[in-house]
Amino acid sequence: LEELKTRVGNLDKKTHGMRSGERTTTRLPCALLEDEKCIAYEDRPFSCRGANSFDVELCRKMLEGGKELTTYSHQRDVWFTIGKNLTTGIEDAGQSESLLELTAALKLALEHENPLLAWQTGALNFASARCVEARPPAPLQR
Repeated sequence: LEELKTRVGNLDKKTHGMRSGERTTTRLPCALLEDEKCIAYEDRPFSCRGANSFDVELCRKMLEGGKELTTYSHQRDVWFTIGKNLTTGIEDAGQSESLLELTAALKLALEHENPLLAWQTGALNFASARCVEARPPAPLQR
């Protein structure tokens, strides 16, 4: 847990407040990666579920500044539709939408022994982790 907190804190110092595209082009690995594998895969954030690739080597090349990836457009479209409707539901419930930067939100959550309870009681405020972007990107054109 302490190693994770350190990775999250170090990454947040480098990426906090950046737009999504800027965070991607930094080529910095996600703080949740250990031995090139996601330690939160089963419970990964919604935005991560929309990312995909046909080939791990193409992913590696893209991260090293190479080609753009070919992705599963149907999965991306489903991800976009769910995201759009979640946003609409949040707004219909009278709440303001607030997408969060994963690393910044993790940093805040890891400062609490019980993050869920802290959030429920108002002791955990994610305002400083809000993304610059407000909505998920549009579906890919085919």
